[in-house]
Amino acid sequence: MKQVASREAKNRFGELLDTAQITPVRVTKKGKVVGVIMSVRHYEQLRGASLAHSILAETGFLKTAARVPAVFVVH
Repeated sequence: MKQVASREAKNRFGELLDTAQITPVRVTKKGKVVGVIMSVRHYEQLRGASLAHSILAETGFLKTAARVPAVFVVH
């Protein structure tokens, strides 16, 4: 997964959107990951996996649910 600083993401947003169609991109601010930009296709895949995870957690098959970072979806 690629990574970019928030300032660079702002300055090269169009290029960032193109990259996000190929692979998710982590966005950092002051050295910490604050979000992820990804394609809608990838987001939908993760959302489906997250729903399955939630169902397993609610039924007691999982002890804890994972925390999901901010996600920006690109069409």
